[in-house]
Amino acid sequence: EPSAVIATHLTEVIKSNSADLLGRQEVKQLLDNIKEKYPAVIEELTPAIMSIGGIQKVLQNLLRERVSIRDLVTILEALADYGPLVKNFDQLTELVRQSLGQSISRQFSDSENRMYVITMDPKLEEVVQSSIETRETGDVLTLDPNLVQLMIKSLTEEVEKAVAKHEQAIFLCSSSIRPH
Repeated sequence: EPSAVIATHLTEVIKSNSADLLGRQEVKQLLDNIKEKYPAVIEELTPAIMSIGGIQKVLQNLLRERVSIRDLVTILEALADYGPLVKNFDQLTELVRQSLGQSISRQFSDSENRMYVITMDPKLEEVVQSSIETRETGDVLTLDPNLVQLMIKSLTEEVEKAVAKHEQAIFLCSSSIRPH
């Protein structure tokens, strides 16, 4: 049915662009809604630990990675816990992701609580980790382009195997290299 195809496409477009659609005003409204039931979390977090703009950046990072932000209380509690110690928004996002581990796992598991997981060889993880350079503007990955192409080819083959089995593939690697 054409309307179902259009609705599916529209949903996909919104999911793909949700990070860009989440502005400060929308974050403020989310916080106001949470404050009704969980005032202590909001009072502890804003503005003393983090601004609305900072919260927005972390939420946008999660949305870009297609991580649900429905469990906003857990996200805000993690920000309240780690915000005083960590000022880098990418690192904060990683810590929030760890706090959301169970809900992320549920999001990608099947009815029998199984996931189709693709893992990275530990030696390759070491190569990637050693290729991360810290610069003034942030961390930069400096991998050999030929290795990158080989990794993409290998990962594509593994994802195609999952698709052939009607599975959604999850790529698992250490948190230190995951953003890269």
